[in-house]
Amino acid sequence: MIDDVYLKFPVEFVQFLNENQVDPAVFMQNDLPRFVRVNPKNPADKAQFLQELQQLNPEVQCSVEDLGWIKDFWAVSGEAKIVNTPSYIQGKIYGMDASSAIPVLSLKLKPDISVLDMCCAPGAKLLYLNDLLDESSSISGIDISQDRLKVTRSLLKKYNARNEIQLICHDALTWDTDLQFDRILVDAECTHEGSIKHMKKFTRQWGWETFKKRVMDTHVELERLQRGLLNKGCDLLKPGGRIVYSTCSFCRCENEDIVDFVVNSRNDMTVKVVEGEFPCKRDRSFMKFDPLISRTGGQFVAVLKKAK
Repeated sequence: MIDDVYLKFPVEFVQFLNENQVDPAVFMQNDLPRFVRVNPKNPADKAQFLQELQQLNPEVQCSVEDLGWIKDFWAVSGEAKIVNTPSYIQGKIYGMDASSAIPVLSLKLKPDISVLDMCCAPGAKLLYLNDLLDESSSISGIDISQDRLKVTRSLLKKYNARNEIQLICHDALTWDTDLQFDRILVDAECTHEGSIKHMKKFTRQWGWETFKKRVMDTHVELERLQRGLLNKGCDLLKPGGRIVYSTCSFCRCENEDIVDFVVNSRNDMTVKVVEGEFPCKRDRSFMKFDPLISRTGGQFVAVLKKAK
């Protein structure tokens, strides 16, 4: 049943949806699953995890299902709390939206490469990179916030990530380094309106009257940041290297427009088709995930390659 709060969208929000060609039904999905990733180094048992959920969430009809389109991901009942389960406490699973795995997978990782996560905190994608790469590769993460990097360090420690991951507290836009990388992930700061959990805060916490201030009025500064991050990432990329740009926004001005601006302002970058068989919308060379089609949070994914 559609929650009636989503039928009370303000005019500014409806206009925003129309301008970005977003189906309002995206925000009317009330039975979405949540997702967990199984720690490959300390894997949880699915039957045991289900039993733990049932014991801790007796009021919820709990389920745990394999996600067929990404390895080691489970879809869990959306209302179930996972943080007090032994599997979570013991580091056997961690919460990560399935759509958030696609930017990492789109890097096309292989042995003996250098990888940079340019907006690495709070660390789930960095941990995923650690799990997918062997010891022959190097991993670095940069974030402007020392507090957020503390969270990242705690996450990496809990899940026994390698000690050699280099974490750098710095503004990525002004990071002065001679280093270059084979693969770079730019999961940029955005307005987060592709997250249903985030958008529900307008109803339950902030009030829809704050939508313009919290979303629309932030676009100019965010777009400047996003263009800068992607352009800086291209500078740090080795010739022949691959960079992935992603957001959890539905806004064209934060997604396609950012990619087009950077590519058109340089002569060394080309947009590549995002590869893979996933439940998503394809637009030009990009992938777009949303609650309606993918049953996940929103995610925009673009791949660029640097000329050799």
